[in-house]
Amino acid sequence: MKKVVFFDLNKTLIDNNPSREEMEYNILNKEKGYQISMDTINKAYAVADEYFYNECARLPLIERSPQEKLAVYYMHQVKVLEYCGVVADDTLVKYIMKRYSIDCKTMKVFDDAMETLNILHQKGLKTGLISNSDSDISCLLDELGLSQKLDYVITSAECGATKPKAAIFNIALQKASITAAEALYIGDQVDIDVAGAQNAGIDYLLIDRLDHHHHIKERRIQDMRQVWQYI
Repeated sequence: MKKVVFFDLNKTLIDNNPSREEMEYNILNKEKGYQISMDTINKAYAVADEYFYNECARLPLIERSPQEKLAVYYMHQVKVLEYCGVVADDTLVKYIMKRYSIDCKTMKVFDDAMETLNILHQKGLKTGLISNSDSDISCLLDELGLSQKLDYVITSAECGATKPKAAIFNIALQKASITAAEALYIGDQVDIDVAGAQNAGIDYLLIDRLDHHHHIKERRIQDMRQVWQYI
């Protein structure tokens, strides 16, 4: 029987507001004169994210120098542009990265995520966060109203371990005083979230709101409220 449902943070519980995809769409189409569909931009970010999280799995950002971190983010944006068929010149890449840091500061909680957190608590289950955040996120969680919704918060900044390694998941289990069989973990990245939960022997769900991983047929949901099928 499941006692605790753990979640990833970005793209699982929360997203930028406006989203990075919306920002990219506006810059490329409205400012630069391209004609690129939102569907293409969504797919471009899926490809770039795969690169990004593979890099994080290879060497976590928390273990990289500021210059090395910047290089990973830079290449992430290059891959977005290349997928969209746009020449990724240095000026454009840096312009979009700067705009992202300005325009996408605000975060929002997904509606289906907040509803699911509320219902989980009503049903007597506890909830937790397992995040590769490399800085303190307590203020962010307070601002979004998530602090009171999460019984446990485990971040790589605090525990010194990162997904997909089993260590950060094991720390979460210890903090909640449960076994792996009593936990469920939900995240949006195959190589980080799914692989990490599997490494720790924890049941997982892949949240795939935009249907990027339609080839995956098992343990994949497109709305957080589908979690009830697995508890």
